[in-house]
Amino acid sequence: MGWEEAYSPPCSSPRSAAARASTRPGVMLRTRHLFDEMHKKVVDTGTDPFCVLSDDVLEHILSLLPGDEALQTCVLGTQWRDLWRRKTSLRFIFENWSSFSREHFNKLVKLIIHLRGDASLTNCQINPYSDEDYINFTEAKPLVEYALKCRVEKLSICASDILYEPLLVNDSPLISRHLRTIEFGFLDLVGSSVDFSGCPTLEELTIERCYVDAGKICSNSLKHLWLIGHCTFSEDNHIPITAPRLISLELGSFQCLTPSLEEMPLLEKASILLGNGCYNVCHSDRKCGGCSHKKCLLLNGLSNVVDLKLIATPKLPIFKRDLEWCPKFDKLKTLKLNDWFTTADLVCILEHSPNLEKLTLKIDFPKNIVGGEGSRQSFVCPPHLVVNIKCRKVDNGVHKILDVLRTCGILPEQISIKCHDHT
Repeated sequence: MGWEEAYSPPCSSPRSAAARASTRPGVMLRTRHLFDEMHKKVVDTGTDPFCVLSDDVLEHILSLLPGDEALQTCVLGTQWRDLWRRKTSLRFIFENWSSFSREHFNKLVKLIIHLRGDASLTNCQINPYSDEDYINFTEAKPLVEYALKCRVEKLSICASDILYEPLLVNDSPLISRHLRTIEFGFLDLVGSSVDFSGCPTLEELTIERCYVDAGKICSNSLKHLWLIGHCTFSEDNHIPITAPRLISLELGSFQCLTPSLEEMPLLEKASILLGNGCYNVCHSDRKCGGCSHKKCLLLNGLSNVVDLKLIATPKLPIFKRDLEWCPKFDKLKTLKLNDWFTTADLVCILEHSPNLEKLTLKIDFPKNIVGGEGSRQSFVCPPHLVVNIKCRKVDNGVHKILDVLRTCGILPEQISIKCHDHT
């Protein structure tokens, strides 16, 4: 569909990019050198081999280890225990390929919690143990509660699969005055609360590859929201997203009903990607009373955006139906579209975007554009508007677009056409 930007999911791997990079040969050689020096000092002094290492080196060693193996270092000696007491970043991660038992992992977790007490945390990542036959996350809830008790600022909860019991329930939403960033990965949020009104300082929220079937997604403080990785939403209702302070929004390709965006007056940048899995009506509109025809689901909520990308599978009606409500984009300056629109849709967008400066159109299926003749409106696009058209070839569909642009007062020198080979 075009413009599907690569995104590094926060929960795609239990180990960070830095940790993975640290296993490269050069880093391993440097680490081996550290241990060689340590061995020489131990032979000379007869002391604890780790006492000659600085905290920075111990932290580096921890970064090289999988999460469950890193936890075991807390039993090696006083220096390691002191290090764990001072740590402000914790990773409770059980690697799927690990030979450690669930009981052993939980004992290590309890020991770490005992050593640290309720000292403050800046970052906590939780990837709990999963059984072979059924995925059970009873271990996760106490860890989440512990992180909140430690006033954690960034909380990542990432499961290894998506078929399991809901982690959050309706009567126990996250409540914290310290949480600024939340990352959910591969979680089942069906029937659970995604109402973050109890987190008044929350600014960043990522929901990746999750089942979400809650009453609403809500936060009065949220500034950046990512709903990515083919999340699955409700089949029965359009889940409202209420975030009046949101600055940026990314809604990736998803399954089931389109969420409903409430007004976002501070929104500056938004990217919406609609794939084949999403649709606009619920069970022939029986349960929602034809809501897709009675409400502008997405575009009204984006009316204050400055930079906007609208990408959809050709002929998907969601954006088209929203345009029937003639949403206005008074602040919009940069707009990117692929070929989901007709000429009438393009006229509607141009008419209601009086301050548009740059329009980029990626045309791979020009036949979808022909049709839906736009009325000859009595408006003229701003003279500073630049239009970039990216297409396979200049065919009838592209000529239709050029006719619309000329009708709207856009001069040939304002238009750039770049043809590309389709591979």
